[in-house]
Amino acid sequence: MYEDYYGFSENPFGLTTDPKYHFRSASHASAFELVQYALGRREGFVAITGQIGTGKTTLCRAILERADRTVVAALVLDPLVSDEELLRVILQQFGLVSRDQVRRGQLASATKAAMIDTIRAFLLSLQPLGAHALLVIDDAQDLPPARLAQIRALSSVEGQNETLLQVVLASRTNLRDALSGSGRTRPHRFISTRCELKPLSRDETSAYISHRLAVAGGAGVSFSRGAVAAVHGCTLGVPRLVNALCGRSLFNAYEDRTNRVLSCHVDGAAESLDLARPGRLLLAWAR
Repeated sequence: MYEDYYGFSENPFGLTTDPKYHFRSASHASAFELVQYALGRREGFVAITGQIGTGKTTLCRAILERADRTVVAALVLDPLVSDEELLRVILQQFGLVSRDQVRRGQLASATKAAMIDTIRAFLLSLQPLGAHALLVIDDAQDLPPARLAQIRALSSVEGQNETLLQVVLASRTNLRDALSGSGRTRPHRFISTRCELKPLSRDETSAYISHRLAVAGGAGVSFSRGAVAAVHGCTLGVPRLVNALCGRSLFNAYEDRTNRVLSCHVDGAAESLDLARPGRLLLAWAR
């Protein structure tokens, strides 16, 4: 509807994570560079934290997109599965088994020990090739201590003084609680680099909106200063909430057949999304 009217190639404020829309705010740019630096130094564990909707998954995908040919990468989006299922996902992501094999249940009888041995052998096979593996786990706050210990054990596989498996943990801010946990898996002892994603400032919200409009290819449509202020006031700069509100605001502007999104369009959108009170965050929208 409004995509055709404004000449967009796609929805500029879709809620799916796409690395081409990755916007480098001050905290995002800092986090991206810090993670790249840590990965370049072959550090074992890196933690990215941030409240729901601040762009952790998009940052993870941008990191994976930048990985060079010597890195075999895996992305786990849902760690809230059994130990065995997590290992199956890792095997599939590393290309050691196919999706069809997993769907047909061909790994159903594989023991945890056998799958761990397969992954260990795979990691050791990378060293002669001058390669290593990268495992990115989103929603890492859902990892039980035993599963975190399992991943820690896999990361301990080393070649000639080189880390063969690097791990990026992306988590809500409450991962800080886990970092002060007790037991042999205490993350604060083996996570070498930590960074935090923060909500956008008002100026960053304006630049973020313009960035997404430009990437989607819209011609001539823009948000007024009052509209940007309203967006930031209702979302506090949380990108996922900004997307939801801007998408609905664009529709309101389309109904008025105008290329200028005004504060009245944002106000109507905020009311329909129950975000009308400035500063009110309904985190259900950010999930």
